[in-house]
Amino acid sequence: MAAAAGRNVVFVTGNAKKLEEVLQILGDAFPYRLVAKKIDLPEYQGEPDEISIQKCREAANQVISFSAFPTSTGVSQK
Repeated sequence: MAAAAGRNVVFVTGNAKKLEEVLQILGDAFPYRLVAKKIDLPEYQGEPDEISIQKCREAANQVISFSAFPTSTGVSQK
């Protein structure tokens, strides 16, 4: 994969096979490095599109919180 230096895209999944499939779909020309991050998300109820939005927002909050405030041990501070 020809990833731009220092440019990552976080792909929230704990499923290695899913990550593999996404990497194949994106192909070698994808300009970023795909980084998998397993996050435990709540099981929301509702319509699939509403659930997707809620899960994306929660994942983004957790990823941003982690990367914006890392400690020397790698554990995020809130």
